[in-house]
Amino acid sequence: MEQIPNEVFRIIFLLSAFQNPRHDGTSSFDGLADSEITEGQTWPGIFQFSKGPWAISRVCRKWRTISVTFPQLWSHFSLMTGDLNSNTDGIPALTTWLSFSGTSNLSFFIEPDGICNNPNRSRLFELLAEHADRWDKIEFYNSTPAFWSMLHTANARSRLGSLTSIAIHSEEANLADDAFFGDPTFYQVFLDAPQLHILINRNHLPVGGLEFPWGQLTEYEGSHRLRVDEHLDLLRLTPNIQKCRLEIAYVGNPSPDDQLQPSRTIHLPNLQTLQIRTTWFSDSLQDLPVFVRLLRLPALQTLHIITEHISQILPPFSAFADVLRSSSCELRSLELSSRAVAGVDHLRSEDILDLLKAAPALRHLCITVGTSGSSCVLQDTIIPRLDPRGRSEDDILVPVLEELELRLPSPSAIPMIDLKALAETILFRSTASGFESIRKLHFTVGLGDTQVNNDVLSSAIRGPIIEVLEGGEEVEIDIETQMHRE
Repeated sequence: MEQIPNEVFRIIFLLSAFQNPRHDGTSSFDGLADSEITEGQTWPGIFQFSKGPWAISRVCRKWRTISVTFPQLWSHFSLMTGDLNSNTDGIPALTTWLSFSGTSNLSFFIEPDGICNNPNRSRLFELLAEHADRWDKIEFYNSTPAFWSMLHTANARSRLGSLTSIAIHSEEANLADDAFFGDPTFYQVFLDAPQLHILINRNHLPVGGLEFPWGQLTEYEGSHRLRVDEHLDLLRLTPNIQKCRLEIAYVGNPSPDDQLQPSRTIHLPNLQTLQIRTTWFSDSLQDLPVFVRLLRLPALQTLHIITEHISQILPPFSAFADVLRSSSCELRSLELSSRAVAGVDHLRSEDILDLLKAAPALRHLCITVGTSGSSCVLQDTIIPRLDPRGRSEDDILVPVLEELELRLPSPSAIPMIDLKALAETILFRSTASGFESIRKLHFTVGLGDTQVNNDVLSSAIRGPIIEVLEGGEEVEIDIETQMHRE
């Protein structure tokens, strides 16, 4: 142990200080899906004295010396009074933590309603606001008018030169959250943050009451708690957005103004990556294509369409095909993921083909492999058409594809793919005129809580492919396993 360099200890300390709240039974965020967890929800709690940096610093004298002289270890934290004993005010702990962080930029997660609205706790935020010039990433959960008032009083607006990212969270039941009333200047606090470029909007209400430097934003993430038209209204303000991730459960009924008209189209000339994830049971998703077709994305290179809603509503594949054609973009990477649900058939081959034919420059394709019945539509539609033999020019898909990624929900899905036929397709495309070789196959296999012998799993996938390709085309085959589904 004495021979281990301090730098190695620092790396280990950083890795161990962060935690996934989904797997922490004591966390108020226990039960979140992996896709719902933001970076701030993994940061150690200042008042969790038996965990994180506090626990590390108490192991031995050497560990304490290394940890308290390592500012980066103390630069990310959560400030939640639920972790604080009612008989203490938390000021000494926060003061010590901030002193250990040195001059490093600070990233923090805070629950303002338990701090700013409590006279016995508000001093905590006043102390934190004294370091506003060091704020880098901030996430707040259930903000209140008192929170915005305190930011204004602390003159934070003029001291946010290091701020790069904001995440806004709220409970769905908290209808008073972010009710923007009172002095409107309170809600302009982020307007002069020159480095701010990321907005994560997991709020239950629109953020229209807040003022942002919209032209600076390059990343936007919106949750299912807003309707799709509300998200699109925000995107209209962000001409320089480059990356966007939307979770959609509510669409709402489109008004006549939402119909496809040149004046209503949303031009995002710099957007390169877009992810659309549909969730829940909402039947209003049937109107989603109306809004999708408003998009113009000439720079789009990566598109993820993840379908997790449990209904008969079709995914917006054809709508995105129209967007690709009208935008004249050269899409390079596409993910089509669909959660297999018994009795729910919401995929059509013609829609899948329409989308892929609109993306002839595609280099990377990722699809979810189903295990039975209608859940196999993706692989049954796409994989056979990768083979150009005996097909007309109009029936051939993705001629320049170089990487194929297959996501299997479980090992039982392996037999649902004819791996030998896939290998034969790869072999033929490598010599066919007008086609790129598929040089990489990536398999992701979900295991749940099942223990599987990796050698057996690898043999089941690699064996049939290598048997065909041996001595012929060289293909990189990667196999990844996941214990938990995203």
